[in-house]
Amino acid sequence: MISIKFFRVLFLVFLLCFFSKLKAQNQIRTPYYFTNSTHVSSFLHLGQLLLLSSENDKRVKIISSSLEMKKNWEQTVEGSLMFSTDLEDKILVIVSTDFAASVGGNNSTYKAFLLDARDGKVIHEKVIYEGNNDYLTVAEFVVSKNRKTFSLIARETSAKRNFIVAADANGSLWAARKMANNASAIRKFSVSAYDSHLATIDKVFPVLPDGDFIGAAKTINGDLYVAVSEEKKGITIAKFEAGKEEVSAMVLEPFGLSSGLQGQGSLNLITDTHRNNTAYLTGGFTNGPEYTYILNKYDFGTNKEVSFRKSFRKADLKTLEKSFVPLNKQFSRLDLGSVSGLNLLSVAFPADGYLIALSDVRYLPGTPGSKIPPTYTANGILVYNLDSNFVVKSASAIPRAYGNVTRPSFRSDLRDNSWYLFASDEWKAKFAVAKINASSGKIEDLKMIAPEKVGKGHVPDLAEMTITDSQLFLPVKDPKPSLGYKLKYDVHMYRLDWEK
Repeated sequence: MISIKFFRVLFLVFLLCFFSKLKAQNQIRTPYYFTNSTHVSSFLHLGQLLLLSSENDKRVKIISSSLEMKKNWEQTVEGSLMFSTDLEDKILVIVSTDFAASVGGNNSTYKAFLLDARDGKVIHEKVIYEGNNDYLTVAEFVVSKNRKTFSLIARETSAKRNFIVAADANGSLWAARKMANNASAIRKFSVSAYDSHLATIDKVFPVLPDGDFIGAAKTINGDLYVAVSEEKKGITIAKFEAGKEEVSAMVLEPFGLSSGLQGQGSLNLITDTHRNNTAYLTGGFTNGPEYTYILNKYDFGTNKEVSFRKSFRKADLKTLEKSFVPLNKQFSRLDLGSVSGLNLLSVAFPADGYLIALSDVRYLPGTPGSKIPPTYTANGILVYNLDSNFVVKSASAIPRAYGNVTRPSFRSDLRDNSWYLFASDEWKAKFAVAKINASSGKIEDLKMIAPEKVGKGHVPDLAEMTITDSQLFLPVKDPKPSLGYKLKYDVHMYRLDWEK
């Protein structure tokens, strides 16, 4: 007689086979789509997935895929990938015409390609910007909300592209500081707008306030905001109405403890997708044993300013770690790392407030003269939920532990009154997904997603992941050894089913 124990074992085997099969059905993994890739990009357009790779920074490979991960067409254009998006019914790809890591990366000549989304054929190509190739240019591309036009914000710096770095450690440190100082200086600044046929709509040269560059951003209506820092004075945020070169309004934020702008730190200027006439200064400063994070809102319509400031000491992080209550066993231990390493990961703009994510992210540079690459670490994530007046409604924490030669990857996505945080965690391309209620700030779900058939050092490129309501299209990178600090990757694409 067959024992009951036998049937139990048989049932367990059935369950294992069933769930293993179910897991495989929930993931689709392609062969290597790209090899020798230095940068990838992806987005959805007209029911297809567009995948782009900068191959050794010399050419761009473009693949159109169905949502079932079957190739539709493939195209290649020459240059180093800078930007890609959909523009009306076409595909826009922008490259620099030359890249050389030994002389500072991308040159300052930018070429745009328009591709037919149906078959990948190049409809039109045009050089849209010609700067001084002896100097580093920092470029930012902004697409209009109606996807019919795009803008190029170009800042030519004082950093030379052919700057030679000294071989010894002291010389390298001096060179790095000099490069950083020169990179924040402004030699030339322009804003150009183009239509969906690459014709120039306008080009202006805004007259900027004196100081070192912090950031520039546009609002929905096309107004430009620029922030600069002037020593012993403070931060100036200037507003330029769309297409204008003269400042229409200006705000000065003085340096000092009262403003939170004191010590060593970094700042950035951002705008959101809901409000015109509004800019935000965000970042943090380390002053002795204390780190202060700031988010300042400047409403140029009402001339009002609202500020959120949060200071941390080492003991504060330890208190948060001890009081942490796990949501589940998979995320049971919280390590927030160091105060001095706290960085802003993301700011979200729900209709009735603000959400902020902070984390300790550290960079360990490689040893000069050696082949040891730089490494990165990242720790737990702090989440703050603010009302419209920047009053804290709630605070929570998400465990994470990361260490690898590649920068930790992160992505946030606000949809259906939920804020989703995606953060690389551990090895083998694992990543955590947190679902946060955008109104209450409560963490409603926290889970780990593990792509199948990955190696120990593989990493998810969450920043370039394409997200739908039911699927994640994720590039997974396999780092390959290379000379110097330049990393190259072979890239698999994954389609992962997920429940919001």
